[in-house]
Amino acid sequence: MKLIKLLFRINWWYTLLINFKYLPLKKAIKFPIWIFGRIDAQSLKGTILINGKVSPGLVRFGESSVGIFDTKQRSVLNIIGELIFNGSAHIGRGSSLSVGPGAKIILGNKFKVTAKSSIVASGSRSVIIGNDCIFSWDILIMNTDFHKIMDVGTSNVINQPADVIIGNHVWVGLGVTILKGSRVSDNCVIAARSLVSGNLPHEHSIFGGTPAKLIKNNIHWEG
Repeated sequence: MKLIKLLFRINWWYTLLINFKYLPLKKAIKFPIWIFGRIDAQSLKGTILINGKVSPGLVRFGESSVGIFDTKQRSVLNIIGELIFNGSAHIGRGSSLSVGPGAKIILGNKFKVTAKSSIVASGSRSVIIGNDCIFSWDILIMNTDFHKIMDVGTSNVINQPADVIIGNHVWVGLGVTILKGSRVSDNCVIAARSLVSGNLPHEHSIFGGTPAKLIKNNIHWEG
């Protein structure tokens, strides 16, 4: 019965399209990417790669798993650059992945987003997320400011896009914003509603606030 319900929830049109458009035939016929619900495919001009062994439903996009969210919310795919999966990924309903020209989003193994979150890579730079990371909802990660700020005297751009790198086993709480150039170390927790805009160098630590600062170190979290 669970399998039958699952099969009815899958958006088969986009599941077929994305698997066979992006993946080699030997991988595509295993349907490693499952698409759920309503999708706004703004652009599908880029590339999707799955590294390593594939299996059915390895990557699930738009799956509803939290009762507080409207199951009719639309998820967004805007792929012009490269979207790379290094293992399993579950990305919840109402979430958005946007990869601009020359940019990359790289997601580690066992990556999970609860719902309604956005990851944006632009400006030929990357957003890189490690293994075993859990994101809550209403999270925004972007490696660009989108609009240029210039020095009046030199006309040099002073807010160039910069990579965002999040380590392994990181838990990001609800409502967190992570901006360009940010680094988050392994085994950390980012507290709800925090703003990350720089380097968080301490492993096994909790960071929180605006901007995020060290709250407690020598911690370990399970989820």
